[in-house]
Amino acid sequence: MREIKFRAWDITKKEMVSVFRTDSHPDLSAPHSIIAGIAEDGHIVSRPLLNLEGQDPEFILMQYTGLKDKGDVEVCEGDIIKLTEEDGATQKSEVASENFFVEFVVDEVSFQLDHTSGLSNLGGHDLPLLLVMGKGEVVGNIHQHKNLLDTKTEM
Repeated sequence: MREIKFRAWDITKKEMVSVFRTDSHPDLSAPHSIIAGIAEDGHIVSRPLLNLEGQDPEFILMQYTGLKDKGDVEVCEGDIIKLTEEDGATQKSEVASENFFVEFVVDEVSFQLDHTSGLSNLGGHDLPLLLVMGKGEVVGNIHQHKNLLDTKTEM
């Protein structure tokens, strides 16, 4: 059984938080749901999931997939995974590597690699994360490194 854990993007402070506790009302949209965690600089974060009006989220929760990349780095929703030709990401020899982001697809009930940049050679289909784990490399996340989804990397 995989470990269930989360991290959260703090929308206001623009920082990633390692979540160690969530206290929530059964309705996750309730204004009194709380996130507690440790920010990248080491300070403790403990704030409501939603703003005081209960409308806009203060955080974007991202779940750990239970999988690791080829460097043994944990893969979470929102991570950007770099796949190279030797990883089996592409068929064209002129493309050395390509970046995808991890998302949970509700209809498929699975984590998948999305190629919204439109650069993929996958024929318009997302790639199930399980097929490439142990091959790809986490190179960033969509909140702090969105620019990594903009271009292909040539060797």
